[in-house]
Amino acid sequence: MEGSNIIDRENISLKHKPGAGLLKHWAGLFIGLLIIWLLMAYAAPWGRQTETLRPIMDVIEERGIEATAYYYTDMEEFAEAEINITHALRYPPMGPAGAD
Repeated sequence: MEGSNIIDRENISLKHKPGAGLLKHWAGLFIGLLIIWLLMAYAAPWGRQTETLRPIMDVIEERGIEATAYYYTDMEEFAEAEINITHALRYPPMGPAGAD
């Protein structure tokens, strides 16, 4: 009985504040965008200085690859990679010829 009174009070309080849910959603969106911006502005440049990412970033810069456009490009490297992946999936290794 007491639990239903709590639920009723919560529903009434939300009815009197119709913008409360909308404000909560906008705040969540703003916080999410802020986190993405912080990662792009501070974490990504810092990550470039690490031993793991430095060689990868150097190769990307040397070859003039636009790293943000990997998915959308028709660069020769990606065409070759697609052919190799397709062939590897279509013709998987069967093992030694006399193993049957």
